[in-house]
Amino acid sequence: MIETLPHKNGYILTKDARGKRNLFNKLKQLMEEGVVEKLKAGLYKIPELATLNHWQEISLIYPKAIICLTSASSYYNLSTYMPHETHLAISRKAKMKIEDYPPVQLYYWPDVYYKQHIVNIDGVNVYSLERTVCDIVRTFRESDVDLVKEVAREYLKRKDKNLGLLMKTAGEISIENKVRGVFELLIRS
Repeated sequence: MIETLPHKNGYILTKDARGKRNLFNKLKQLMEEGVVEKLKAGLYKIPELATLNHWQEISLIYPKAIICLTSASSYYNLSTYMPHETHLAISRKAKMKIEDYPPVQLYYWPDVYYKQHIVNIDGVNVYSLERTVCDIVRTFRESDVDLVKEVAREYLKRKDKNLGLLMKTAGEISIENKVRGVFELLIRS
């Protein structure tokens, strides 16, 4: 029965099947049987057919949100720390309904921060590698010193690092001196 459902990679978007009352009846029945899960209004998952990873699924559920901060550092393997909530940035002007699952923490950023350096990698909306490093430095507090060191150290180990782009990105979000200071301290120690 599930093979007949109109899905893509194990996910059903009901907007793609408007006017098909049978689909809604099937979905209701399959949800009661535990075969289909409702992720949010209009989006359903068939777990046995689903092929998306955690990050891709987050971007499907929250298409206008961008994975940021410690979640982005985890995505890029810059940090061993994985928050229990996925950190998402959205425009300060936007409104977004938070679903019960998966747990997320929304950050409402002014467009000057929100709109810059967004990339889509295999269906994942995330800030660029350099932007992620800059955001970790920009938002850290005294208690986050180990996280900042880990992210900076792991960035320097990467083959795809681009220090010129890192400093350009830092300049675009007005934290060039702060980023330079963190990396100079790290290199000296």
